[in-house]
Amino acid sequence: MFAAQHDNPPSLRQGDIIANVFFPLARPASLKFLGTYASGSGTNIVLEPFVETPQGSRKQYLQVISHGVVAHGAVLSQCCDLDTKHPKSSFSLCRLIAFERNRYKNVDALIGNIDPWGSENVHYQFFYVGKIDGLEGEYLADFALLTSCGWTDYEFILRKKVHQLDNLNRNKFRVKLGAFFGRPTDDDVKAGLGNPYEPTSPTSASLFTRIRSFLHI
Repeated sequence: MFAAQHDNPPSLRQGDIIANVFFPLARPASLKFLGTYASGSGTNIVLEPFVETPQGSRKQYLQVISHGVVAHGAVLSQCCDLDTKHPKSSFSLCRLIAFERNRYKNVDALIGNIDPWGSENVHYQFFYVGKIDGLEGEYLADFALLTSCGWTDYEFILRKKVHQLDNLNRNKFRVKLGAFFGRPTDDDVKAGLGNPYEPTSPTSASLFTRIRSFLHI
């Protein structure tokens, strides 16, 4: 699963395991914005939003109070987008979650990170990474739990790197990640748009399927 040695000189690669990353959980309907007093008295006051330009950034950002957790993560961005010779504005990570075997069907397919484009039923959302140094149990990378870091935090995140996927598993990670975000829906396949660059004629549902749909069963 993991490479015996990390890159030298050190760098971030897709699939790298990073320790103790803050993953925010945005709750748009209940966000609390930070502000500074402008005018008014008692509880009838006017606040000016607290706006800050982070170190190394050219953009301003609002400050908010956000829910979140600290957890290990896996780097999602592709290796070419992590090249320090061509810095980007940000890079992305997903959260690791504990692997509880009794919660999943077809566990062997999950542990084996089988080909997501194959004929077997696959767990698109997860990539099995197994045991992690310093943690108990086994872990999955959950592609649905995401955060982004500004490029100015590259070195900070690099110092938290604990594992690097070997070449084979890094490429499995890449393919499975692409399938999670890029797999077509059943409706799109039926519409002949499974591959929108080579559309085909739509397929009509069987009489049995249409009856079930009409009767909502």
